Amino acid sequence: MRSRFLRGLAGLVLMAGLSVAQAGLSFDYRVSVVWVTFADLSFSSANARYDVHVDVSGQDGDQFPGYKPSVRTGQVGFTWTPGTYSGTSDAFLTLANQVDPGSTGAASADLALNGGTRGAYDFGYDTPAADLGSSFLQVGTAGGRQVLDFRGGGSGLLDAGKLFVLVVFAQGDWTGANASQLQVLGLNPAFNVTDNFSTYNAGLNATVFAASAFSDGSGAFGPDLQFRLLGNAVPVPEPQPAVLLGAGLLAVLVISRRRARARP
Repeated sequence: MRSRFLRGLAGLVLMAGLSVAQAGLSFDYRVSVVWVTFADLSFSSANARYDVHVDVSGQDGDQFPGYKPSVRTGQVGFTWTPGTYSGTSDAFLTLANQVDPGSTGAASADLALNGGTRGAYDFGYDTPAADLGSSFLQVGTAGGRQVLDFRGGGSGLLDAGKLFVLVVFAQGDWTGANASQLQVLGLNPAFNVTDNFSTYNAGLNATVFAASAFSDGSGAFGPDLQFRLLGNAVPVPEPQPAVLLGAGLLAVLVISRRRARARP
């Protein structure tokens, strides 16, 4: 379902542009869809699912050996497959000598156009949340609340002047009365925001963020989106029986001393 959604979204927002050769291939267009999910508002089992689509064009026989997409540290379940060019049935790109990244490594493959001039590839993976400060998807506490921080959005994979689209689905309704519980903390100013977590999709049970920009061609170019979800209040620990007993004995001792001092 997600792969079909990704290809459909790519077809809707694809914009034409002049190709700039990069080692025999042009990387024309990228759409990154991120699904942020969790089990409850303590953000247990929080996970970010990346689904990425990239259009590639060139001359029949053009190659890019040893191509490396950006992959998040801590990812699991990496998949990478050839796809069809956005809005068409063209599927002439092949992937060979693939190396999957593992949890901390780097993905790589040889790309080639065979029998045509356009093709595409799709890759995706899951990144479970870690403690604050140790991952791009982080769970922790702040201001007496449970929080989930997202600090990502993808980078690179495009020639200069080509369109980069980011769509994020944050589980739950963070609009209306809940809008203050979602805080956008940062975004590359080159990106034009078309939906700033202002739309709740009931069918997906998710609030939508969407933005796009034309790449400067650098490997570091990306949305750099950062946002925080505020969840449940941090529970206040119940006093333990031993602590209560100690406090009671101390109170008795203090009262006894005061009475002793008050006697003539």
